[in-house]
Amino acid sequence: WEEGRKIEASSIGVVVAGLKALRSLFLESYFLTGHCQYKNKVVNLDVLDDLIERGVSALNEILPSECIQPSPNYRRYDGALLFLIYPLNIVRGEMAEQILSDITTYLQGEYGIRRYLNDSFWCRDFQDLPKKIQTSIYTDRQNWLEENGKGVVLGEEAQWCIFDPILSVIFGHKFQSSERKDDDLKKQTQYLNRSLNQITGKGFRIIKRDMSETEEFVAIEELKCPELYYIQRNNYIPNVSTPLLWTQANLSIALEMMEKSLRLID
Repeated sequence: WEEGRKIEASSIGVVVAGLKALRSLFLESYFLTGHCQYKNKVVNLDVLDDLIERGVSALNEILPSECIQPSPNYRRYDGALLFLIYPLNIVRGEMAEQILSDITTYLQGEYGIRRYLNDSFWCRDFQDLPKKIQTSIYTDRQNWLEENGKGVVLGEEAQWCIFDPILSVIFGHKFQSSERKDDDLKKQTQYLNRSLNQITGKGFRIIKRDMSETEEFVAIEELKCPELYYIQRNNYIPNVSTPLLWTQANLSIALEMMEKSLRLID
């Protein structure tokens, strides 16, 4: 994609979650077996346990960071780590609390949640960049922006709409646990409200270009879930990926989770 090759905790977590799900399936169907490409071994509980252990060990070395490889790969904060808490349920306890604190402290913006600091994807005036720069990998885009005096300013990164509903769901799970803290319900409500505020209203226009680079302002329909908000001509506006089904799906889950929490306090 637009990222360079690196070892990321969020990617390792997805693999570990998949392996754990497969292990559960094996336990439910003890006769289940199959062949895989892992050293030409037959898939069984021993193989799965070994892979899960290695994955968890790798996560423990990296977390709470996303990547600990040297610069330019190093990344301390990343919104994708939220998914290790929900829906993957790979990270719990103190580590989960650390990730929540990191993201809400360092990546949360007025409109949404930044993916990571100095993210140049959908940076300021992104639609004015040459197409080949828009679709280039992170390092190439960063270099071009710096060389042309358009370096990313900290705090001006795109703010994504897929994370706030997930934060609401996470705090909803916390509230619905045996401890049932009022502060968790307040945070669940806060991030659901942030998610609802991201839905498009009247007057939003986005910039589109055809193959000849002709610029056109196109109105966005009301009540759509954007992918993100970015700065174009000094205003935060949704990008062209509006509506985004990923945002819509996350918001749907957050609304259902809020309904469950409200039943507990009726």
